[in-house]
Amino acid sequence: MALEARADTPDDAARIIAAQRRLGLAGGLVIANPVPAADEIAMAELDAWTASANDQARAQGISGKDLTPYLLDRLADLSGGRTIKTNMALVRNNAALAARIAMALAGTGDGAEDGAGKGIA
Repeated sequence: MALEARADTPDDAARIIAAQRRLGLAGGLVIANPVPAADEIAMAELDAWTASANDQARAQGISGKDLTPYLLDRLADLSGGRTIKTNMALVRNNAALAARIAMALAGTGDGAEDGAGKGIA
């Protein structure tokens, strides 16, 4: 994915958000945050489970609004619960990052050594 901007710290993200607000720019921002390395699942494993779950869904005629819950359940089964553990780790990691960005926006962030991010609102 091509990026117009990149933020490597919560303070960087807060500065981008604050600048967007100050300039009155419409639109949203995507903040991508990876799964913690300790909780990652190898892409080859995930791809195989996903292909199997999709094949099973098609064979059973599952589609539409019923597809996502079915796939999540099958992925949990096929992975022995690893996908649930990984998704929970991602939720916790995203919440922690969101809190650090919010703190920086409120002027209480301490992620930058030079004090950048203080007083952003």
